[in-house]
Amino acid sequence: CPEQLDCALNMMTTWAKADALESREFNHTGKSMRKWALGSMSSAYLRLKFSDSHPLANRQQDAQIIEAWFSKLADQVVSDWSNLPLEKINNHSYWAAWSVMSTAVVTNRKDLFDWAVKEFKVAANQVDKDGYLPNEMKRRQRALSYHNYALPPL
Repeated sequence: CPEQLDCALNMMTTWAKADALESREFNHTGKSMRKWALGSMSSAYLRLKFSDSHPLANRQQDAQIIEAWFSKLADQVVSDWSNLPLEKINNHSYWAAWSVMSTAVVTNRKDLFDWAVKEFKVAANQVDKDGYLPNEMKRRQRALSYHNYALPPL
């Protein structure tokens, strides 16, 4: 629907021009929200970019603005979630990798792609012989919920 496309692109362009989510002053919740927002938006945008109907064909200026913004956000997500000790790598890192991977595809950035693959390999290697994620098992009575939450980005 053209109206919905316009609404989505206008929102993303407005956020991009406002440098939304780019603050270097943040807490754990802030950096978590950045990766979730980026992943949601870049994944939706990915569908638009590679759609057979070419909905972005007449919106190239907006596309460039949005993709440049996604690229900056992905760089910050990489910075936010890199070099964590293994005992701190959990579902948050998996969601960060998902957001960076979708952005890598949208922006055609191999460096982002490679970072996301590296993070996935760390996650895959965390799975124990029984199929559990030990860092999510540490959550004890909430372990099942956190395992379920960790699965989608993987």
